[in-house]
Amino acid sequence: AETKAIQDTLATNELQQSVENENKKKEDSRLSNEAILIATAAVEQSAEREKELTQKLAALELQFDTLRKERDYFQDSTVTMQQKYKEEVEESERRYQQQTQNLSKALEEIREKCAILTSENEQNKLSYKNGQILDHVNWGKKLSYKNE
Repeated sequence: AETKAIQDTLATNELQQSVENENKKKEDSRLSNEAILIATAAVEQSAEREKELTQKLAALELQFDTLRKERDYFQDSTVTMQQKYKEEVEESERRYQQQTQNLSKALEEIREKCAILTSENEQNKLSYKNGQILDHVNWGKKLSYKNE
């Protein structure tokens, strides 16, 4: 009977050991499944984050490219405007020089005409005086003929 009791105890212990092993396997399997689910979720979250960051990077690269193009446009515009301003200043200087030359020529012509008119005026004054003198002489001759 003792042997039977020992055999029953051994069988019970083996059965308990077998149940515990089965429970451990189930627990290990459950933990393994949980680990797989957590790892899968982490990978999915990482993939989503990578996708999100890739989209943000693309958007930033587009903004950067747009800003670069705007900068280049404004640099080109600035150079063009500076060149145009320089050309306009040069054209203004040419017009100013031309106007100055034209005014100098006109002033010289006015001075020449003034000199001519002054000379003609002097000649007219002399002619008028000569005419008065001749009239005076003629009147004097007429008077002297009458008195004779």
